[in-house]
Amino acid sequence: MVAGPRILPTKRYTHLRKDLAEPPQAPRFPADVCPVPFDPASHARAAHALLEKSYRSGGGTVDAFDPWWYKLVNDPEYDPGNIFTAVDTTGRLAGIALCWNIPFVKDLAVAPAWQRQGLGEALLRQAFVFFHERGEPYIDLKVHDDNPAMRLYRRLGMRPA
Repeated sequence: MVAGPRILPTKRYTHLRKDLAEPPQAPRFPADVCPVPFDPASHARAAHALLEKSYRSGGGTVDAFDPWWYKLVNDPEYDPGNIFTAVDTTGRLAGIALCWNIPFVKDLAVAPAWQRQGLGEALLRQAFVFFHERGEPYIDLKVHDDNPAMRLYRRLGMRPA
């Protein structure tokens, strides 16, 4: 008997939305981590490496650096001012919330050493405050249904859009 092609289950996504009508709570970064403006020359390769690690553990993939960077900076929604980064005391990238110009969180990644210490929450809150101050009514993201970050998103008030 010949087996047919193996059909892999497709990942299910949920589109979440955070209402920004009310001023969001200000971010509180963990001790020994501070937010810094995204600097492509200093942070692009570290951000890519962090995203690779995050996708590996959370499902999904990231292109090699050169094609990833080319696609990112040539996307009409790219604006380095919408990328929120935090570094540790040694200057290493501890986390990133990469947002599009539309109020959308494209990627959120936290270095393993800083996970479960509130850094992901702080980066999201920083994005919420930024887009609220810009007058946006909401911010969205898309997440795999089985992603452990789903608990964080729901705790921060994100609901299915």
